[in-house]
Amino acid sequence: MSTGLKIFLSILLVAVLLGAFIGTYVWNKKTKKPDNCPKCEISCAGCMLNCASREEEVSIEKITHNLTENLHRDDAKKETEKK
Repeated sequence: MSTGLKIFLSILLVAVLLGAFIGTYVWNKKTKKPDNCPKCEISCAGCMLNCASREEEVSIEKITHNLTENLHRDDAKKETEKK
């Protein structure tokens, strides 16, 4: 394989990968946020959504309260199943 062909294929591969990256980035930006997406107080870059436009606030206290409620509910359910 000639050097010119190797260079051409390398450039083509980089162009395809760059095009795929740009395409998926634009596709992700056009995706609507979920209806049940909570509003967050803490900074989050993982989901790449606009946290300021969310309706429900998220706080550590609220999360721990919900987890505690769920644990108590699960424990009560297990107790009723044992009887």
